[in-house]
Amino acid sequence: MFRYVYWPEGIAQALNSEVFRCHFQLQVVTTLEDFLLVEESLHQLQQRNILVELVIRAEQKDGSIYTTNALLRLASGGARVFWHLQPSLSPATERFFILDKQALWSSFEVKDLGESGIVHHVLQRNKLFEDICSSSEKITFNQGKIDITFQASRDYVPVGELVQLAWSVQNAEIVLLEPDYGEVEHKNTCERTVTQDTLFRITARNKTSLESKSLFIKSIPDQPIVLEVLAYESDIDAYIPVRSPRGFDGYYAAYKGQQIRLTWNAGTVGILRETTAGDLPLQGDLLLTIDQDMSLFFELKTLFGTNRMEVKFFVVAEMEEPVSLEEYELEDAMDVLKQMSASNPNRSFHAIWALILLFFARQKKQRKT
Repeated sequence: MFRYVYWPEGIAQALNSEVFRCHFQLQVVTTLEDFLLVEESLHQLQQRNILVELVIRAEQKDGSIYTTNALLRLASGGARVFWHLQPSLSPATERFFILDKQALWSSFEVKDLGESGIVHHVLQRNKLFEDICSSSEKITFNQGKIDITFQASRDYVPVGELVQLAWSVQNAEIVLLEPDYGEVEHKNTCERTVTQDTLFRITARNKTSLESKSLFIKSIPDQPIVLEVLAYESDIDAYIPVRSPRGFDGYYAAYKGQQIRLTWNAGTVGILRETTAGDLPLQGDLLLTIDQDMSLFFELKTLFGTNRMEVKFFVVAEMEEPVSLEEYELEDAMDVLKQMSASNPNRSFHAIWALILLFFARQKKQRKT
């Protein structure tokens, strides 16, 4: 039974509601916008082994990944798909679909059709569909084996440094790079700052194949030189650990003539040097007598990069023991800071604070002994 339905409200809505009536063939002429609205319905028809033929009217081709994926999905299922390019596409341009060559829904109104007129109109639209197909560009996709070349400039990358990725993909329609990049060109390079272990994956697809290739980039955390500073206290004949002021890593205070012991552990394989002392073992210690302000420069070279560390010692005058030493608490440190600032006008704040920390370490050790 031949049927004609005038549907001015949008072919997509009508097609989505009527496709269940189709048993053999669906022919559609519509816009890209409508196609994206009915793409899932067309795919469902293909799962029922129904032939789908689609003409997309547009002013220009849409090569976006979403559209390409939708068209590729249809073509992979056996659909015939065409671009019909029109320089000035207007809303009045007819859109229609035909179910099994006998039921027509159209956005173009034809009035006063009798039964024979409906048959003639449906047959005419069948012929028009074939004419439109013959004047359109059939959408074809690559098929067969996909060849992917995917390389990284290095496999192990220190945290915060760059890795360069390079790829070349042959015989694919869509190429994706994950994470974060999405659709990319078939051949290109990019640089990425490594902040953690990352698995990069190139995925490529054509009409018949889906291939992927992955690269794992291992992030290498910063390898700091673990250093401990111990100051010798003759009153108790022992070395006591001291620390840097907060925010001034590597700054330490020492009394004039005080013996300092540095111990370290590089924690990795490499070469450790100090500018004055020369090559050092990766784990060891060094004794120093601090007679004046001095700096030590450590450099650790590994397979993954170079780490540097500077240690500064400030020589300060002996400090008188405060009253009520046994009750002395860290919260009272600002009083000590004021006291020492007055007696050491040429010293920076952090140098004096380093001495306070040394002083506390001494008192703590004395109380234990």
